[in-house]
This record gives sequence, structure tokens and C-alpha cells, in this order.
Amino acid sequence: MKFKDSIEKFALENAFAHNGKANEKAVLGKLLGNKIISKEKIKSVMPKIISTVKKINSLSFSKQKSRIKSKFPEILVQKKKEKGLAKIPNAEKGKVVTRIPPGPSKFMTAGHAISFLINYIYAKEYNGKCVLRFDDTNPDKDKQEFVNSFKHGIIDYLKIKPSKTIFASDDIEKMYKDAEKLIKKNKAYVCFCNRETISNFRKQGKSCACSKTSVKETENLWKKMLSGKYKEGECSLRLKGNIKSKNYVLRDPSLFRINYSKHYRQGNKFNVWPLYDFESVCEEEYTKVTHVMRSIEFGNERIELQKYLSKLLGFREKTYIQYGRFDVVGLEKSSGRYLRKLVEEKGLPWNHPTLPTLSALERRGFVKETFYELAKKVGLSKTPTPIDETLLSSINRKFLDKECNRYFFVKNPVKIELVGKHKKTAEIPLHPDKKAKRKIKVNDIVYVNKKDFIKNKGKETRLKDLTNVILNKKAKITDNQVKHSTQKIHWVPDSNLKAEILMTDGTKTKGLCEKNCSDIKVGEVIQFERFGFCRLEKKSKDKLEFIFTHK
Repeated sequence: MKFKDSIEKFALENAFAHNGKANEKAVLGKLLGNKIISKEKIKSVMPKIISTVKKINSLSFSKQKSRIKSKFPEILVQKKKEKGLAKIPNAEKGKVVTRIPPGPSKFMTAGHAISFLINYIYAKEYNGKCVLRFDDTNPDKDKQEFVNSFKHGIIDYLKIKPSKTIFASDDIEKMYKDAEKLIKKNKAYVCFCNRETISNFRKQGKSCACSKTSVKETENLWKKMLSGKYKEGECSLRLKGNIKSKNYVLRDPSLFRINYSKHYRQGNKFNVWPLYDFESVCEEEYTKVTHVMRSIEFGNERIELQKYLSKLLGFREKTYIQYGRFDVVGLEKSSGRYLRKLVEEKGLPWNHPTLPTLSALERRGFVKETFYELAKKVGLSKTPTPIDETLLSSINRKFLDKECNRYFFVKNPVKIELVGKHKKTAEIPLHPDKKAKRKIKVNDIVYVNKKDFIKNKGKETRLKDLTNVILNKKAKITDNQVKHSTQKIHWVPDSNLKAEILMTDGTKTKGLCEKNCSDIKVGEVIQFERFGFCRLEKKSKDKLEFIFTHK
């Protein structure tokens, strides 16, 4: 097979498996995995991969499938993968314990949801337990509002049922005792070097004088740290790792730091706080976690450090499993810093529809099943997964399409008068697959979209499910026969409701909707035909306020 054909085949194969959306990195992974190219060739072949993927993604799913049938039919007849999740090592039914570890210094996003669900789904798969653990040991950034964001997203929205919920900050004193175990073993020391000196010594693989302190002296210095004798940044407790290790992370990393900031949960009870690696190792021991599942971006270097700490402290061995990172794209910037800035500076609530938080997606009308399906689809694949609004929408649409009622909505309405005889009542299905119908009473006045009016003015046009007209301000009725060659447009009668839709860019689309929309319940997601799915946020007698979900 020619090189360019291999790229096309892998792009089509990936698109076929992911709702018509191929991923460049996945195609590259296939080329490398099948030894079609070497790592040295990546830079030179990436432009070709990018252009091919772009071309494939521009095709409709049906056209992609036709291309596969004509050129690569083997893709369609490949043996189906065994249903269910991939097995994980060292797992026994009823004995698997995983954890969901949000750090409450930011708002919950789609990326968090998928990562947490992977841990939860595997625990359920093995009839095990899943612990919800808040890694709240950063007094400067951890806040109750972020805890609320994660609690709502995990428990209320995703309906995850953790075996228990804990807060790492409640176990600080237990962690102090474990730190003292390391000190007694001469495996930790109090360091008074500044950040620059520590960084330079670590780069050089050189120990500082502080590491030579005796166990007894270190114990005294540690007690002084805990009693508040030192200023922030004056000293820290560091691990005696391997200062010359090729793994930079093992070069005497810091375990505890001094911080006098008031903690959202503990107040000023503690002034010495554990850093992530130490806290994580301890909490996974306290909660009897057996399998630590996390994104590959965490790195093998950190795993090596955590295993080393765990062994020094006499803790159980855990199984570490890494999966490809989730690249959240197309949902605008989703970093914690960016979101905090938006919320603080613009005064937006954390579930505002313009934000990429999970609760904002929920408010827009994304259903939890979308995230479950995506988590199962991604699974433990090592390939990076780009998570964008297009992918989320394509999955969410499958669930909404089955249930959501359809209605007419006209933005930028143009008033037209019907000239001639027509039906006084239009009966239209609420849903293509449902027997229920909605009735729209019609007099001689209807409203159509301005764009449709300009495009079809003077032409025979069908007012969907009503009649055919020569479209003008005075629209002459021709007949009622449905003609495939005639452009169909949506309309609303003279008796209608005002509708306002908040879009994802913060703008508002205003128009008119049929009066049947008064039956829509607040919180319900419906589809305005040819416009998109929308969730009703607020209703009054003559106006309905929606939030745009997606096309």
C-alpha cells in the first residue's frame, strides 16, 4: 500500500470509530505502530497527515463510509473488539478500590468528568469501591465554591456514587506522623536553602549542607516548623532521595512547606502543608486504594517517586495505570487560572453557559450519558484524545434526538400575508418517531426568517407542513403538494411567543416561536428545527428564554 493511502486509510478508520472525527495524533500513532514510518520522519510527514485528516473531517459521515466501502472495505469487516472495558492488571472482583481526586482550586470541566468516570466505571466493573477524595492541601487556592462545583458535577449531575467522601486536609496530623517516620529513618531533612539554590543544586545533582543534619536536629527543626517558629519560604521538609538520579523528580523533592494562609476548611489550624506527592501517597494508603488511574501527562517520573515514598513508609503496593491525556479544545480556554479570572472579573456564575465548566455544559442541555459514553470509548487508550465541542455535541445529539420535541422558531422575523385558501390548522408531529402531534392555528398572517425571505423572494417556496407560496410580502398560495424541488422554510403564525436564546458566545438571538412552546417545561431541552437544540431556562406569559445547546 502506498504511503499516502496508508494515511488515508488510518484517517478514515479513526473517523469511522469516532463519529466522523479523525484525530491527527491517532493517525500518527497508527503509522508508527505499524512501522510505516520511524520517529525521525514525524516532522516531515505531519503536514501530509494534517491535510489528509482535515480533508476526511470535512466529509459527511455517509461520504466517509462510502469512501471506505470503495477503497478500504476491510475496515468495515474487521473483527469487532470484544465488548466491555479492557481488563486491568492485579484486579480481583470485589477487591478493586479506585479514587476520584479533585483538587478544589478550580471548577470542574469535561476533562475532569471523563477522567473521574474512568475510575468510577472500572470500580463498578470489578464490583469494587471508588473513593471521592478532595486534595485540598493548597490553602492559597482551595475554596468551598470549587468543592461545591465538583460535588455538584460528580454526585448531582454524573450520578457517581462514591463509597465514601474524604478531605485530605482532615488527615494532616496523620501525615505529620508519617513525615516523622521518614525523619527517624534519616530519609528527610529540614532545608533552609532558597528556591534558586535548591533548583541549582538539583540540576547539578549536588546535595546541600542541610541534608547532613542529624536525625535529632532534624526532629527539633521539624517541631519548630510545626509550632510556627519560621516564616513562609524560610524552610521546607525535603526527602533524601537520590540527588544524582536521572529522574529529576527523585532529587530530594520537597514534601512539606510552610503556609500561614487561612484554609477554607481548616482555618488557621495548620501552618505546615504537604505537597501533592506526599499527600497523594498517604491518602491512597489511608483509603486502601488498589489502582491509581490517571492521565499519562502525570508522568512515569512522578510514579517512581510515589512508589519510592510508599516503600519507605511501609505502605502497600498499588497498581499505577496511565491513559492518554485529554486535550480539551474548542471549548475555549479551560485552565483553572483562566476560569477563575472570568468568574472574578466578570462576575459570572460558574455555570454560566459561556464557560467551559461541566455545570455550564449541563445547564446548556448536555446529558450525563454523553460523558459516560465518551469515558468508555476513550478507556485506557494511550493515544491523546482531543475533546472538543464538536465531539461532545455529536455524542450528545444521539441522546437528544431520541427524545426532544420539535418546534418552529423564526429569528429576525419578516411578516407576510397569505393570499388564497390554506389550511386553518396545521397538524405537525411533535417528534418524527412519536405519534403525538402539535396543532398550529393559522390565519392570513405568518412570519418567516429574514434570511429565508431574501433568499427565496419571488420563488415558489413551501411553508413547511402548511402550503406552497410565491414568497413575497403578499405571498400567493399555489398549491399544497409537497415538491422535492421546492425550498422548505419554517414559519410561525400571527399568534406566537417571543423567544430569546442565549448563545455560547454570550450574544442573544431573538425571534418568535410557535405558541405550543408554552407547554415546554423549564429545564426541558427541545429542538428548534433548522436552528438547534435549546434548553428552556425561564418562561413568562409572552416570552420564553432559552440557552443554546448545540446544532
